[in-house]
Amino acid sequence: MNPDESISLLIEKCKQNNQEAQFEIYKKFYKNMFNTAFRILNNKEEAEDIMQECFLKAFTKLHMLDNNNAFAGWLKQLVIKSCLNAIQKNKKNNFLLYDAEPTIISTDEPYLEFENINSHLKVKISTAIQNIKSNYRVALSLHYIEGYDLDEICEILNISYGNCRTLLSRAKTALKQKITDDEKST
Repeated sequence: MNPDESISLLIEKCKQNNQEAQFEIYKKFYKNMFNTAFRILNNKEEAEDIMQECFLKAFTKLHMLDNNNAFAGWLKQLVIKSCLNAIQKNKKNNFLLYDAEPTIISTDEPYLEFENINSHLKVKISTAIQNIKSNYRVALSLHYIEGYDLDEICEILNISYGNCRTLLSRAKTALKQKITDDEKST
C-alpha cells in the first residue's frame, strides 16, 4: 500500500471518529504543522496551541473534505490561516509574539533548501528570520519554506500581486540586512 492510500484509509477511519486513526494522522503531520506555525508565529507555545486547535478543528470538519489525499494541504491551509488570525488578533491587542531565545527548528519539508548550506549559516538564517517583522517572516516562510507561489500568497494574505511582490522584496532585503547586522556585531 502506498503512503497516499494509507493516509486516505486513515482519513476515512477518522471520519468515523476512530481515535486510533486520529492519533496516527496526528503523528504523521504534527511536526510539519508545528514547524509551519512556529515559522509564522515565532513563538513555541502559541504555535503548539494553534497546531492542537487546528487538528481538533480538522477532525471535526473532515466531512467537508472531498478528497482524502488532499488532507495535508487542507490542514496546512488551516494552520496558516489560524496563525495569520492570531497575528491580527495580537496586533489589535498590541501584543508581540516573540521568543526571547531564537530556536532552530527541524523540518522534513521539501521546500527548505538547507541541504547545501553549512550548519553555521543555517543558524544565522533561522535566527535572522525569527528577528524580522512578522509580515516579512510570514512572506518568507510561505514562499521559500512552504513553497507557495506569489498567486497563492496573494490569496492567503488577501493582498494584491504587486503588494505581494513588494512585501517579498522588502522581506528579503530585511533578512539580508539582519544577517549583515548580526555579522557586524559578532
